[in-house]
Amino acid sequence: MPTYRRVEPPKTEPLISRAVLLLAIVALAVAAMFTMSGTVSRAVLALTRTVDGMIDSISATPSPRPTVAIVADAPLIQAPEEPYTADPSVDLVVIVPADAVGDARTKVRVYRTLPDERPKVVLDVPIGEVPELVVPVTLVDGHNPFSATLVGPGGESEPSPVVNWVLDRLVPKIKIYGPPPDEKINRQVATVTGKTQSRAALSAKNETNGESVAGRAKADGTFEILVPIVEGPNRIALTSTDPAGNKGETTLDVLGGEGKLTAELSVEPDELSMGDLPAELRLRVVVKDPDERPLENADVTFSIQVPGIPAVQAQTVTDAKGEAVYSATVPEGATVGGGLATVLIQSAEFGEVKGSAPVTIAE
Repeated sequence: MPTYRRVEPPKTEPLISRAVLLLAIVALAVAAMFTMSGTVSRAVLALTRTVDGMIDSISATPSPRPTVAIVADAPLIQAPEEPYTADPSVDLVVIVPADAVGDARTKVRVYRTLPDERPKVVLDVPIGEVPELVVPVTLVDGHNPFSATLVGPGGESEPSPVVNWVLDRLVPKIKIYGPPPDEKINRQVATVTGKTQSRAALSAKNETNGESVAGRAKADGTFEILVPIVEGPNRIALTSTDPAGNKGETTLDVLGGEGKLTAELSVEPDELSMGDLPAELRLRVVVKDPDERPLENADVTFSIQVPGIPAVQAQTVTDAKGEAVYSATVPEGATVGGGLATVLIQSAEFGEVKGSAPVTIAE
């Protein structure tokens, strides 16, 4: 630690000593005269004492000025990447200021401040030759707010910012909201919803078909996870792993139905006369999911084939009503005969389905 150097004053003892010695001789002479006359005044005695004190002060050794002790800066505790743990002990990593490294007179003092309590000393640790100290501490259940100070010749530093660990050894609970156990699901996936511990990692395995998926609970603990299912009974095992590593488990049964994706294609008009060419054809498709609900944002590919001209094709997606429309012009050059309009529907969730409708070119 830094100190202040004492500056020596100029030496003036010889001149002062001579003056005091001369004064002392005069005082003794005066005292002798009064002694010879048989009287000693109080003034003479006081003068004698003053001279003696001056001589003593000159001969005394001056007291050294004290060294000023500087209070060290506060240390720093590294915050954990994940404060929640099921382990009853953790290692605190304490960073000490560079000027305190290797100082045998200084130590790190670790405090824990529990709710509604004053900070309590956990332990004191000597400082080594490196700036990082690994300090093992034992946790109590719940929150463990730690801080640290440096204690040395200059006193105790300000505390470091508080860093918190949470000892959590409770198994997370899982509450299932859906789907209802008696509901038949015609889709290829079951949407499992529920609530568990905040930020818990979720794993769902369909023990019937072996499919597994992962998810994570939101900050409020709610979750939604899509699990592939098959027709008939499905047993799904759900695991919730909280941030501390504790695991909770539950199962649910889901019944897969026989429903399929459907596409209904219509063509207007479905017959054109040669004398009407060129003429417009309008194709319209209505797509429903396995639960007979309109399917939005499904990929749609329309195709038209009529005799005498090349086939035409167009792509689009279904709207909120599950519908898609395509209009095409049949040019002159088409010949009499039967043609075909087709549609291909593709859904990442439900697979694909095809539809078709006849188109006739008459004389």
